[in-house]
Amino acid sequence: MPVNSNCQHHPALTFFLSTITRLNVHLGKFDIKSFSALRSLTLGYPNLQQRNSIRPENFPYLEYLSLSYPLEDTVLLNLIFSDAFERLTVCRFDRTSANHSWSRSPKIRSLSISVHTSYEIIYVFRACPNISRLNLIVYPTPQINLSLSLPKHSFSCMNFHLRRLSIRSTIEMLPSIFELTPNLEWLTFDDIRCYNGLENSQMAFKNFS
Repeated sequence: MPVNSNCQHHPALTFFLSTITRLNVHLGKFDIKSFSALRSLTLGYPNLQQRNSIRPENFPYLEYLSLSYPLEDTVLLNLIFSDAFERLTVCRFDRTSANHSWSRSPKIRSLSISVHTSYEIIYVFRACPNISRLNLIVYPTPQINLSLSLPKHSFSCMNFHLRRLSIRSTIEMLPSIFELTPNLEWLTFDDIRCYNGLENSQMAFKNFS
């Protein structure tokens, strides 16, 4: 059910509170905590209260989570990537900072995430050993040369389940990515140095459905 400023007080939201399983919210002040039956949650520009509500005890059936805003919420990310949500299998995030403290979330099968360094790619692979679909953006920073290979110790984090990869990065990083994903079957690549924000039929960054 979509929620915005035009329908936030719709009677159906209260009447079906305990049975709504899908929620798409684009309203920062909307309280999501009481929708305990949710299996799918999409938040556009979530505020702190909404992010703090995303906890396993509030959403025990959550399978799909999409947050369309740069996410620097360390507590929430640690919960997600440390297997706190027992049924969560699909995650869609905007720009984030991967962390070495993430333990493991083997139930996640599909992931969209943005990182900043080659080390953060390793953190993602280590935390999600069973992903079969991955959308990955590696943002360049002045301090990081994305043409560098991945760290040598990273090859202990090879992902044998990944089949579909959509990546926006530098082409120089691809060989190392391929070494980590020996069973890859489908690839979409976009050179981040050439990206101008315009859609292109051959180079467009695609989201998996």
